[in-house]
Formats: sequence, structure tokens, C-alpha cells
Amino acid sequence: MTPARDIWAWLSARDRGQALALGAAVGLVAGMTQTWVQAPLVAALAALALAVAKLDARHFLIPDWLTLGVGLLGLADAALADQGVAGQGMADRALAMLALGAALWVLRAALSRWKGQTALGLGDVKFLVAACAWISPANLALYLFVSAISGLAQAALNRPRGGRIAFGAHLAPWLVAMVLARPWIG
Repeated sequence: MTPARDIWAWLSARDRGQALALGAAVGLVAGMTQTWVQAPLVAALAALALAVAKLDARHFLIPDWLTLGVGLLGLADAALADQGVAGQGMADRALAMLALGAALWVLRAALSRWKGQTALGLGDVKFLVAACAWISPANLALYLFVSAISGLAQAALNRPRGGRIAFGAHLAPWLVAMVLARPWIG
């Protein structure tokens, strides 16, 4: 595992500034649409998501420490839900994380065996599991659909180098969009 300080150096000062600015802007929007307690969590999610998208697009790498941050923030959000503040409870989300993790692990292994090469990066699998901490199980299919359509559209418009798509660069921004849309989609 690459140390966090090395990966953080892969992000320029401009990248870090953009992540902080995006986090602040998303936090303001979240403050208007969700509870005041959730707004800072959503702001931090947005900053981490931008870092994930940039690193995956450049290096085909989603750092574990960023994924862990996304998951822990989501579980904190879920703990608030257990108190009647919003959405699904922590137990539901934790169960969805386990179920999706197992299903994606099997899918990754089957696709890799069928294609003879890695078909779904382990970073993408881990990020999807962390995303389950934020998204209700009922909205997981919608999240996967919009992320996949976004990735396929990119592949259709720009021939990806080496035929690979940085799926995390699509998963991360759609996660933020889905979290911001929770008041309307559940």
C-alpha cells in the first residue's frame, strides 16, 4: 500500500485547493437541503470524492485511505440516521456494504477469469462498498446505473488509453450527486 503522504503529493496545490473549495460549496448546498449535522460530512465527502476522481483519472488508482475516509464518513452519516435524523440506519447500510462487497468480489473474479485480465479494479470494488455507507440500498441500482452510463459515455466519446476506464472518476462525483439528491430520491 502506498503511504498517504506519497499519494497526497500526487495532488497539486491547485488540486487540493479545488477539493477544499468544492467541499465548502457542497457543504453550503447540503446545509440547505439536509440537516446541519450532515452538511460538514457531505462537504468532506465532496473533497474526498474530487481527490478520488483526479487520482483515478490520472493513475488508475483509488487510495485505500481515501476510500476508508468515504466509508467512515458514510457510517457517521448512517449513525445520525439511526437517531431519526435521516434515511436508512447504520445496520441497514452496513449489511448492504457486506452484501455488495461479496457480490462485487465474486463478479470481479468471474469477469477476470472470463477475460483473462483484471476486469474491475479492486479500488473500484472498495469504493463501491464505501459508497454503500452513504446510499440507501434502494438507491444503489440507480447509483451504479448513472455511474456506468457516465463511464460508457466517456469511453464512447474518448478512446480510453489502453482500453481502460477510470471508473472511480465516475463513481466519486455521482456519489456526491446522489447524496445531495437524498431529500428527493430517498
